[in-house]
Amino acid sequence: MNIGILTKPDCNTKKIISFLKEKGHNVMDIRISTPSSLDLLISHGGDGTVLAAMHYAVEYSAPLYAIDLGTLGFLHSGNEEDFYEDFLSFEHNQYSVIERSLLKVDVDGTTYLALNDVALSTKNPGKMIHVECSVNGNSITTYPADGVLVASATGSTAYSLSCNGPILDPEMNDIIITPISPHILSQRSIIVKYGKSIHLVSKDASMVIIDGQKSIDVKECNVSISEKSLKLISHSSKDFFNILRDKLCWGK
Repeated sequence: MNIGILTKPDCNTKKIISFLKEKGHNVMDIRISTPSSLDLLISHGGDGTVLAAMHYAVEYSAPLYAIDLGTLGFLHSGNEEDFYEDFLSFEHNQYSVIERSLLKVDVDGTTYLALNDVALSTKNPGKMIHVECSVNGNSITTYPADGVLVASATGSTAYSLSCNGPILDPEMNDIIITPISPHILSQRSIIVKYGKSIHLVSKDASMVIIDGQKSIDVKECNVSISEKSLKLISHSSKDFFNILRDKLCWGK
């Protein structure tokens, strides 16, 4: 079995690699190797590591097991101890996968993928911008704000949550539009049905930020749900609502 690993630079993966090699599997650093195929991809870190690993998992159509070492960990499959038990099930094809929808982001003729969100944001911190937003060519409004965030259901527990956006079940395919620090208090999040395209245009100096990892100095972008998806391995005991209660300290 070909198994790729992507890890944070300060994480020690020796135990994981030794475990997999002892079982006779071919293990490689996915950032260095270019295998012809991949049976499993492992991310070892926080949610940021998962965002980086997503691109490789989609490229190779491989399921992703996310080992959580971060603070929130909404995207994780389990911790390191969970992994050793879960991998035995994976070897016997006894595992469950949640298909996470991805955002298709079109910027200046180039298409990008995002797992969490894309923001059309002010290029000058402290200065407001005006963002025109339309859905399927129909104008919604012009947001006077620090920017506008378009998030997937998976991204509803990321940046969107800190902007007071709603939490969606991660298996939904809908899109959230949320203004970032809007200057009109009546402007709130809007949930857009799967299949529709969102167009954002700024009248001021702006940049598009994709999953918080890539920024492009442009004033407009198109966002929709991609036909591609991320196959995220789900731990049997890690129900999404249990994770919410745990991470957000509900009822505590």
